[in-house]
Amino acid sequence: MAILNDADLQDLGDLFEDLAFKDDCTIKRTVRSSNYGESEEKIVTGEVKCMMQRPSASTLQAYGNRFPPSGIPLAWHVSTPLGTDIDVNDTLIIKNQEMIVQVLLDAETWMVSTDVLASGVNQS
Repeated sequence: MAILNDADLQDLGDLFEDLAFKDDCTIKRTVRSSNYGESEEKIVTGEVKCMMQRPSASTLQAYGNRFPPSGIPLAWHVSTPLGTDIDVNDTLIIKNQEMIVQVLLDAETWMVSTDVLASGVNQS
């Protein structure tokens, strides 16, 4: 028998969100249209609270090959509310910093957030 049921996990996720998610995150996804030729546009698909931190060395070792060569120094582990619709190649804007989602971290039994690894975009 499980120690925590789905409702308990949701309560933990809500508590985690209230205590830890202090930053605003805008999620943008590229959509393609074929009206009058091929075009791409980034549209906002969500706005959520989040927490960003540097990924651990073991996480970077495990997923480093999925980052562009210049992306590792600008890597972030981003946590958002459980069930947030985020996909690889989505753009996240947090604290006026733009980053691209590189990895969706696998859900685990005790997950209370949706976590991704993203690389910052050099805005020079």
